[in-house]
Amino acid sequence: MPSLNPEHGKEMLDVAAKAKGRLDAFDSKGTLGQLATTMDTFYGDFRNTPVCWQDALLFSNASLAGNAPTEQELETVRKADAKSGCN
Repeated sequence: MPSLNPEHGKEMLDVAAKAKGRLDAFDSKGTLGQLATTMDTFYGDFRNTPVCWQDALLFSNASLAGNAPTEQELETVRKADAKSGCN
């Protein structure tokens, strides 16, 4: 996993802390094809363009598990990933 700059890392930890009480993001019973379709849908929303692939994968998998991210979680990651440039 690529290293995160401190600001991006803190924002991602805040999102993760808020999501702790939710279903495990990797507990989806979806197939790889369903995950690919969900990722396509995720990136079909122009607001998600700056979201890094690994974050989009986590959100898509969580959505397949019935635990879609909140708008606040999405906005936090959009801003953090736009700043970091996915580095």
